[in-house]
Amino acid sequence: MKRLSFIFIISGLFTLLSLNSCKKYVDINISPNSPLNVSPDVVLTAAEVNLGYAVGGADVALITGIFDKEVVGSDRQFFAYQSYVFTADNFSNIWGTMYESVMNNLYQLIQISKQNNYKYYDGIAKTLMAYSIGMVTDLWGDVPYSQAFQGDANFKPAYDKQQDIYTAIFQLLNDAAADFQTPSAQAGRLPGKDDIIYNGSASKWLKFVNSLRLRFLIHTVKVDNQAVQKILNNINATGGLFASSNDNAKVSFLNDESRANPLYQFEEQRGGYANYHSYFSDQLIALQDPRVNAYLDTANYATGTAGLGPLVASINSPVTLMSYAELQFILAEAYTRLGDYVNGLASYQNAVSASILNAGGSSSDVTNYFVNNAGDQRVDYVASTNKLLTVMTQKYFALFLQYESFTDWRRTGFPALTPNTGTQIPRRYLYPQTEISYNSANVPQGTTLFTKVWWDQ
Repeated sequence: MKRLSFIFIISGLFTLLSLNSCKKYVDINISPNSPLNVSPDVVLTAAEVNLGYAVGGADVALITGIFDKEVVGSDRQFFAYQSYVFTADNFSNIWGTMYESVMNNLYQLIQISKQNNYKYYDGIAKTLMAYSIGMVTDLWGDVPYSQAFQGDANFKPAYDKQQDIYTAIFQLLNDAAADFQTPSAQAGRLPGKDDIIYNGSASKWLKFVNSLRLRFLIHTVKVDNQAVQKILNNINATGGLFASSNDNAKVSFLNDESRANPLYQFEEQRGGYANYHSYFSDQLIALQDPRVNAYLDTANYATGTAGLGPLVASINSPVTLMSYAELQFILAEAYTRLGDYVNGLASYQNAVSASILNAGGSSSDVTNYFVNNAGDQRVDYVASTNKLLTVMTQKYFALFLQYESFTDWRRTGFPALTPNTGTQIPRRYLYPQTEISYNSANVPQGTTLFTKVWWDQ
């Protein structure tokens, strides 16, 4: 069977599908030709779990981690990745997962919800669609969207411009916000335990929508000189933003080998393929960063073969989609760009504190971190002569193995990285071989790993 972004099959629950050799414990893809007789709870759970596997798996977390020097590829194909040696086929699995197992299911859930007036299911599906197509376009640039998910009606969808996809993302988020403001008595069937992110809480989903909007706005600072002001204009959006780490959007995994965190599975199956990059780990150690034991397998650090730490690679570690810490870093960056250093400092301190506490640190750890690193531009916002560098360096430390760090580096230049080899660091993924083989007329021509996406110009 050809794995295309426009051909989908129905698979049974608990079947196995390869994602860089990691097993998914929910794999159901709904046919776009007859979706409306499927229960929304089944589709929602499948989409959320598959999104967690995609975002937190090796094809995203580790490859972008190689690009921004959080990890180093040490063995087999990851040794080649370390030198930026990729083929189009290396990106076929993650492309197929995002289009087939995640976004196709979300698209069908939107259709089911529209047909039955399920407002909260519709809002969740649109929020996660915005998140998903946002990640895909941030990694690849122009991609299929407006003509995708049509089954027999369109086997070869056109590629939308990234700028147009961003317009669609903001519309999805606006529509989702309206859905979540619907009184529950008028929202039709309500999600519950089938929603493994927020257990059906419309208020938490609305905070996620409002916070996610700011993420996509900050992405556009190089191409929209009003982006920062738009962020400040949306701070008081109805429903509010993340108020604490209790609002973090994350996909949970279980203490079960067959339902485990994707990086835990990767370490179990391919241990030693990727280790910590000294650029990242040496800075944490030099700064006496309290997150180091959560990020690094410190027992093996001295051998140079340190694997992934418990925060990201324990059997039941959740995969974070967006956090309160990230939100506060976005606000800190926005205020800093406007020269409002009072609010910039407050948001920055909130962000660093939330990150350290989320990694198992204490309030005293937070205090000591700032005190012990007074005068260091990587930590001390007040003393720093380059406050944007300070904000982005700490955000880089905080969003460990989250693809957003790769996005941040591309749009800000921080941290100041050097290539692993050659003269350039990749700035995007290659279009997958599946698309080159079966949708070649629409695949953008002339792009390489080093071609900048629209918002990176």
